Amino acid sequence: MQIVVSAVLITAGFPAAQNNGPSPEVASMKRMGAAATLPAPDDTKDKAYNRFRLAALVSHIEQTDKDLAAGRLKPSELLNLLTATRDLVAVGVKLSPLPEEALCWHRVGLDLTRRQYRIVKSRLLTRELPSESLIQPRAQVELFLSQHTNALERCLHRPQ
Repeated sequence: MQIVVSAVLITAGFPAAQNNGPSPEVASMKRMGAAATLPAPDDTKDKAYNRFRLAALVSHIEQTDKDLAAGRLKPSELLNLLTATRDLVAVGVKLSPLPEEALCWHRVGLDLTRRQYRIVKSRLLTRELPSESLIQPRAQVELFLSQHTNALERCLHRPQ
């Protein structure tokens, strides 16, 4: 009986905690995006385009993440979210003048993808999504983990 009551209390409190604002993963993405999209005096057309693209990707991922968390994202849209996350990290890394900033973008990608994986896995357990839906998020988590590890090694083994 105690386990059932605890499960009900935890489940009842979860949506309320979710509505307090964006998830930590999305908040980190927004902070990094806000810093990276500030105009610089030496901006080329390519950099300006990438800053605009990054701002659009941040906005898109933020909205799509809300839909994913609310259970409104269709399985066909999940692949678009994963692709947008990869594009976000690629553009963020391209705009990063320092290896440490690139490392932060790889971490943002890893955190976002882990969140997407957890949400898809929970929807899979409730049979809202087909079992194949977990293959691509799992592969992307492994990709970002590898990229983050490589970026971390570049930062730690950089000549001073």
